[in-house]
Amino acid sequence: MTPRLPALAAAALLAAGCAVSPDAPPRMALEQGEPHAAKPVAHARTGHRAAIETADANEGARRRDWPVTAATLPVAPQPGAPDAPLEDPLTCLARTVYFESRGRGDREQTAVAWVVLNRAEAEGYPDDVCAVVKQGGSARPCQFSWFCDGRPDEAGHAREYAQSLNVAQKVLSGEVEDPTGGATMFHNRTVRPSWTRRARLMAEIGAHFFWKL
Repeated sequence: MTPRLPALAAAALLAAGCAVSPDAPPRMALEQGEPHAAKPVAHARTGHRAAIETADANEGARRRDWPVTAATLPVAPQPGAPDAPLEDPLTCLARTVYFESRGRGDREQTAVAWVVLNRAEAEGYPDDVCAVVKQGGSARPCQFSWFCDGRPDEAGHAREYAQSLNVAQKVLSGEVEDPTGGATMFHNRTVRPSWTRRARLMAEIGAHFFWKL
């Protein structure tokens, strides 16, 4: 046994809650033939092991008691982000502009955005942007095809979505006027829905016709 072992054993015993006399001389070894010569070493090792187990238990309890703070929680996407949930006007409008007119000119995208806002102001429609976009639910038929086509609703093209987001921000802030004259419906030139027979054509912009029903 080295001279440091009794000190370590004493420290371990103290950590385990055992009393150690400061005046007791360190017992380096027992005389040849003295019975139970190994017991002090065994007790020291047992006390050391108990101290380690106690320390491990205390550390585990401390970690379980760590409070959950803002730093430990996942950060939610900001409104308008490409993967933000459809829960705020900016996100709902930007996503509609993106999916209904992705890659088109600003004026055409502005017209699409204004159709959503015109509906929110018209009778027979919800008075909330997101409610207008989600009207009809996520199963066909719905009001905006992108919302019920069964595909992911996150925007996948960063540059094109940035354009749609910019248009949505300007429309919501009132920076740009309505180029459709109050249209509440629109469709692509490649189709001719039956409801156009009872609607009034308000504008032709890019690849879309805009109507007031």
